[in-house]
Amino acid sequence: MTDPGARRFSELPAAARGYIAFVEETTGVKVGCVSVGPRREQTVWID
Repeated sequence: MTDPGARRFSELPAAARGYIAFVEETTGVKVGCVSVGPRREQTVWID
């Protein structure tokens, strides 16, 4: 489960970062953002 307090990619748990890398490698598409909760400010933007 992701941390709703995470504000940066580096603050996400290792498993979440690994899953994002897996999705990028599998689809060939770079992930641009990840939601860590239902609120707008709970979006982690990935550069």
